[in-house]
Amino acid sequence: MEKKGITVEKVVQNDRFEIRRISLDKGASLPPHTSPKDAFLQMLSGCIQFYIHNEIHDLKKSDSLSFPAHVSHHVDTEEGAQFLIVR
Repeated sequence: MEKKGITVEKVVQNDRFEIRRISLDKGASLPPHTSPKDAFLQMLSGCIQFYIHNEIHDLKKSDSLSFPAHVSHHVDTEEGAQFLIVR
């Protein structure tokens, strides 16, 4: 999937789990959405602001975060970033 400033690549997908690599260009945002499964985010480069449960998590290279299924969240970046989602 590719939208303006956002690239999502399926790295692995099988009947047990999936891994997606998400790249955000400078100033790009992922709008509010939910995950169908509990998920784990691993930062690869850059930094993001991850909004969930009325909290902001500033994440940078090598940081990680777990979050539950079916909870609305969104992502912003000012400088661009790349991260993995495992779910």
